[in-house]
Amino acid sequence: MSKAKEFEYQLNGGDPGNTNTKLSYLTKEGNIAEIAIPTAIAQAPSHVSNLGSSKTLQATDNLHIFLQPLDDTDGFIKGGYYWVGSAAKLSDQVKEARDGQNKHDSQVHMITMITLEAVAARLNGSEGTVVIPPSSGLPVNLIKDGAREAFLSRIKGSFQITFLDGMFKNDTLIIKHEVDESAPASRYIHAEATKAGLGMGFNVKNFEMIENDVDQSVIDPDGALIVSDPGGYTYDVATFESQGINSSLTTTYHVVPPEFAQANLAELVGKKVGGNHIVERLQDLVNKKIIEIHKENDLPLFQDNFFRDRAEFIDIVLKPYIKELVEGEEEPLIVRSFGYATNIDLTDIIVPVLDEYGKIVFNLNMMARQKASSIGSNIIVGGGVLLGYKVLRDRQTVGDPKAANKIKLYELPPKEMIDSSPFINARGYLIEAMINNSEIVEVLIKQNSKVKK
Repeated sequence: MSKAKEFEYQLNGGDPGNTNTKLSYLTKEGNIAEIAIPTAIAQAPSHVSNLGSSKTLQATDNLHIFLQPLDDTDGFIKGGYYWVGSAAKLSDQVKEARDGQNKHDSQVHMITMITLEAVAARLNGSEGTVVIPPSSGLPVNLIKDGAREAFLSRIKGSFQITFLDGMFKNDTLIIKHEVDESAPASRYIHAEATKAGLGMGFNVKNFEMIENDVDQSVIDPDGALIVSDPGGYTYDVATFESQGINSSLTTTYHVVPPEFAQANLAELVGKKVGGNHIVERLQDLVNKKIIEIHKENDLPLFQDNFFRDRAEFIDIVLKPYIKELVEGEEEPLIVRSFGYATNIDLTDIIVPVLDEYGKIVFNLNMMARQKASSIGSNIIVGGGVLLGYKVLRDRQTVGDPKAANKIKLYELPPKEMIDSSPFINARGYLIEAMINNSEIVEVLIKQNSKVKK
């Protein structure tokens, strides 16, 4: 650990995905906070482009930065002026994660993650140089191919970030990824899903790790475990046995496989399993409904899309419905208003699509469990939990759910963590960073106690 007094420290868990880059970080008060931005960058001008720097903005809005690598390490990450996240999507030359692109070979993933770390540092009030021991992940197949060493060599070192716009306009700080060269790369770069048990099993409050109400078997890092992770474009299944990852039972699906036909589910074969496809399909259906209502009422139409992006659609249309489900509502209605189109009942449009997706997630999980029939511990994490929650909640147990001898088929995140389902991996990486860097935790505790005084 660096000893220089002018350094500040931060512990993060970074999860650069193909759709969104997610970051869980430890606040100055010792709690977990979470932020995310689209995994996207675009070349930007060197002058301020005036996207907006109002203090009413979200910290992740209008990210226009100047990035400058300061150390001659790998040299893979190129300095320059960038729009990052949602701001990059305003450009006609946006670079986003591509299907088949590997994260350890992607400047898009790395620059997005470093920018998000800088945002978290400023949200924490940090200035100057912020020392962060990396804690991130790569897909299991890349770990097996030795990619973690390449990824680590490209993100370690120092990066200076200047915010040209947004909430932190004119602020400059240095993100220093500090690595113990004598330690293995596995200390810093983890196989995705290997830390999901930690992310689901623990919360952090006032720097203390607190166990969540989940089966303790899923927390054991050396225990046998099946982890299903329905994501934006894929459905990943990772199977861990006492001796490590079982490669033959660790799989990534892009579409529903032919085996579904054997279980009388032939109508699902070939359907895309990524949650992004589901949200885009729903977004299209809702847009058409709004347009239809405008036409019925002879109202002018100046656009055919009433949502800026998937995130806005999820926040406005889906999250309130999911919240009601989590709180115990059996079949809540989805009634929303959009300008002149008020009190539209979208229930019959949205629920069947979500239920079909939940059915896909449920059955992919069951297939994984049957293939690894000797493993009892089984969890479902990731953004797909939100979309398929109704089916996953209702089918979690076999038999009378109130009976003492009920059989639980899988663990879901605790109710209070359902909103954090997409961050389970990132939270696990953060908790692993806390375990591996207890001396930094002690520094942060001392700093927090001085602030309170």
